[in-house]
Amino acid sequence: MVVAAVVALSTAGCGLTGAFETPPRSTVPAPVHADADVRRMASGYASEVAGWIGAGPFVAVSAHAWPDPMECRGWAVGGSGLESVFEVPLASPLHPDAYERVRGGMRGGGFEISFDGAGRPGDSAVLLASDPKARYGLRLYSRTGTADRPVSDAIVVEVRSPCFTEARAAVPSS
Repeated sequence: MVVAAVVALSTAGCGLTGAFETPPRSTVPAPVHADADVRRMASGYASEVAGWIGAGPFVAVSAHAWPDPMECRGWAVGGSGLESVFEVPLASPLHPDAYERVRGGMRGGGFEISFDGAGRPGDSAVLLASDPKARYGLRLYSRTGTADRPVSDAIVVEVRSPCFTEARAAVPSS
């Protein structure tokens, strides 16, 4: 009983109590977008990142929907999102300088960087950012080949859309 009170008091002062609370549920419906438009936006973000990196063109790897309504509930009712994955081929020794250019481009472009450990020795080689206006999230990380897993070195760019309702699904049937 005493331990629980101490834990409650110590987390209250640190602002951690909000981390354990369920966010309020939104009553705003998820915006309607065409899937193709969301994919174009994701491709645009990957192109922008590839430009900052200064390497060759990016390669689209995959795209998949994440229909988890729990992830949408804080700001929209219903809907799902789309996560698109791209690679920018680049030799791993060039990654630290490339991440510096990406950081500069993101800061100049109005992105919010929420975690920055990319391209720095001893860090996790992950950069998390978002576009606060369009609500798209970006995750960048380095991928390098090894002797037992011979893949080409690249910076992987994952682009996650905000929640939306597919335009054709939103059209009422006649």
